[in-house]
Amino acid sequence: MTLRVISTPLRGKELTAAAISGAVAPGWYVPRPRGAAEWRARAKAISAALVSEDWLTPLLPALEPTDRAAERLAAAAKGGFVVTAGQQPALFGGPLYTWWKAISVIAFADALERETGLPVAPVFWAATDDSDLVEAASTIVATPQGARRIELDTQEDPGLPMALVQLGDVRRQIEELRAAVGSVPNPAILETVERAYSSGETVGSSFVKLLREVLSPLGVLPINVLGTTV
Repeated sequence: MTLRVISTPLRGKELTAAAISGAVAPGWYVPRPRGAAEWRARAKAISAALVSEDWLTPLLPALEPTDRAAERLAAAAKGGFVVTAGQQPALFGGPLYTWWKAISVIAFADALERETGLPVAPVFWAATDDSDLVEAASTIVATPQGARRIELDTQEDPGLPMALVQLGDVRRQIEELRAAVGSVPNPAILETVERAYSSGETVGSSFVKLLREVLSPLGVLPINVLGTTV
């Protein structure tokens, strides 16, 4: 199998294109900073608009920072800023682009630190307030026989946030995942998945636990949108 990565610019309709280029009317969207000076000015403007200089303490229950992610966040809270990516929950982390987004936000934060001289913390927005169980209840893995979908046992969509939807017994799904990956070079990741997707978790909380264990040592801090309820 040959893998090709093709990068394409973000596209959309006329309004999207105008917003990306900075051509929209003043007040519609904040223009995207271009260059170190504009990023520093943007960080200063955001800091000046805060109701309290201590923006971090109220967020701690939803953040639970650890490892390198905690260090970067503490530094950013003392005169830097935060950049974000995010994704709604899905079984076992969901599609690959969940992880691509996380890696991209690390690279973006590192680049901004170099350019601006300010501390930058990369944050991953885990949208556990999302209520799309159909999307969250499965993932697709590659096997020698082709792509295979692993999904939660059928359950009626309650229309609740994923932070409140019980995960249920996923031992069968974990065994399917183990069978799909075969002789994985780093089996520790399967143990991480098992710890995250265990009895008593919700669809949202298991997703957040997986993100935190994998991403926090890399410096990315997952924020649980409904962190105080799961």
